[in-house]
Amino acid sequence: MNEKNSPNENDDLSHHSLTFSLDRGEFFRRACSSCGLHFKLKADADDLAHSLAPAFKQIEQQYNIILAPRVEEKKESNKLKCPYCGHADKPQEMLTEEFSHYFIRWAEREIIAPMLSKFYDDLSNTFNRNRPRKNSFISFDIKFSHDEVYLPIRPISGPEPPDMIEVELLCCKHHIKIMEDWPSTIYCPYCEQQLYLT
Repeated sequence: MNEKNSPNENDDLSHHSLTFSLDRGEFFRRACSSCGLHFKLKADADDLAHSLAPAFKQIEQQYNIILAPRVEEKKESNKLKCPYCGHADKPQEMLTEEFSHYFIRWAEREIIAPMLSKFYDDLSNTFNRNRPRKNSFISFDIKFSHDEVYLPIRPISGPEPPDMIEVELLCCKHHIKIMEDWPSTIYCPYCEQQLYLT
């Protein structure tokens, strides 16, 4: 038997597109959750989507809503290591503050405000329908009105400054970007080896 979605099963699902600036080499800026220093890694759509999970969770808690079905957590082995201090953490913990703020503002505009507007419109339509009056001793007339939900200003991302140097990691052949004036030792964010710059 083929399982198909019932016609109304996916009515509440909506798809959104998030655009965020990368640098010319398609590197995504990250920040160490320990030392706070910035570095860049090649952008990977799957990793970035997984990295947004904490931001979605924060929005869900703030507005007491569920935005998306829970995605199974990736294995703990998928940690990133800061190239500067060697601190290892989950990729979603190594987002810059600017990106986190941008994402929350984007979600409030593209997801939350339209949801609130639809909720208030539906509530208004429910209470403000013309109902036939019955002959009764007591009658109620309920009206509901609300202020229009205005969309916040659309957040703008970028451009990403070309402020770092690209380094090829000989241990795993990945490319990363680090601060230009960083001294000789770094850690590989992927395989965690200590490397010496020449």
